[in-house]
Amino acid sequence: MPTLRRLEVFAEAAVDCSFRKTADRLNISQAGLSNHILLLERELGYALFERRRGSTPRLTPAGASLLNHVRATLEAASPFMTRSPSSGPETKIRFNVCARNYMLQQAIIPSIEAFNERHPMIDLEFHAVDHVADILARVAAGACDIGLFRGTLPVVRPPLRAQSIGQARGFLFVNPDMARRIGEEGTALADLPFLLPKEGTDLGASIDLALARNRISPTNVVARSQFPEMLANWVVEGRGASLLFESHMSQHVAEGRAVALGPALIEWDSVMVSALNQRDPQVRAVVEFFRETVGGLGLPQRPDAAPAGSTAQVD
Repeated sequence: MPTLRRLEVFAEAAVDCSFRKTADRLNISQAGLSNHILLLERELGYALFERRRGSTPRLTPAGASLLNHVRATLEAASPFMTRSPSSGPETKIRFNVCARNYMLQQAIIPSIEAFNERHPMIDLEFHAVDHVADILARVAAGACDIGLFRGTLPVVRPPLRAQSIGQARGFLFVNPDMARRIGEEGTALADLPFLLPKEGTDLGASIDLALARNRISPTNVVARSQFPEMLANWVVEGRGASLLFESHMSQHVAEGRAVALGPALIEWDSVMVSALNQRDPQVRAVVEFFRETVGGLGLPQRPDAAPAGSTAQVD
């Protein structure tokens, strides 16, 4: 059910047919105004404005028809409304963000306080979502303004846009003792004791696919965990080999407790999905924040190849 606030914003935007002009007049951000319109369109099930690059938005026939009803509704409700859309600036603009729990815990939460200090007028509300399909569904339904995950770029329908905000590579890691034994004994990779992600998860499915694409079919899976940190610790302890991203192992490699066998076996993007207008200053600030945090997972180190038994190079 559309809120009166959303109907107010639509009626004002219909007057100007310029989202930037309306946003300035209402003392709200252009991203906030666009989000009101987008959510209203999703609730109604049809477009209210024709948007073409390089031209001003125009009401669609359905939008023009709705406008008369909206104005009548707002007029009838005016005695019960405490303010008009132009009565003053909004204190904050809020963006709802759906992200994998690992990203939230490892990258976003440790950095959010600094972002809040730099951008006190932007309120980021986070929702931990386990599966990529659920993230995409929530963004498409308007329940979240932004979706974040690591994987491959999905195909999405306008007005949604999927973009890479960073990349990460995964290597097969073992501890130095196991690497030496492999070199001395000539053990085939598939015969190593393997430590894999939990089955039935997005990460587990992606790792299985990456191993298969590199013609590695583990014959001895000794343990599984949904937590990359636990897999990394098991590698250091010498329990087996695990396909992990650089961000999971960089500290262990730097301290000589782990090495990478051969070149990268998997490359993933840090993906952001949204319909927000990235020319808006507030949206740009949010995108840059996620590029620095989520996009940076595993990025600082980009070796051309880590030779078998060698230590992966980190900067």
